[in-house]
Amino acid sequence: MKKLLAQGVVTLLTLLAINHSLSAQSIVGAWKRTAIITTYSDGKTTDVMAELTKSMPCTADIVYVFEANGNLSMRVPKGCPIPAVLSTWKLNGSTLTTSMKDLTNTDQVSISGNTMTTTHAYSPQDKYVPEGAKSMKVIYKRN
Repeated sequence: MKKLLAQGVVTLLTLLAINHSLSAQSIVGAWKRTAIITTYSDGKTTDVMAELTKSMPCTADIVYVFEANGNLSMRVPKGCPIPAVLSTWKLNGSTLTTSMKDLTNTDQVSISGNTMTTTHAYSPQDKYVPEGAKSMKVIYKRN
């Protein structure tokens, strides 16, 4: 009986580890941002990506690389004035945490096919909050 119980516990732990590994693996790879949708307290939404791309067209070609070892890097096109930043990422269920230097960001993430969506609900702890903004949704396509 004890042996059967021990085997059951080992099987359960193995399944949990495989599930966690698959969740983390689904985000691993190169992603290109296609939309940055800000939702305001009054319910209005704005896709900031259109404005950003209009003022700096090279931003449309930035690729975000989520590496299996937990590093997050950017491939910035040559001549683009955006600095390539290195950070780290961690996925716990549907909660994505990214960190660099003194900035940590926690978002909800979902992946469907080749589309990844991150959603950030602004809080008083955030260092930068656009005036009147309630949340920001960023949509990426697998590159």
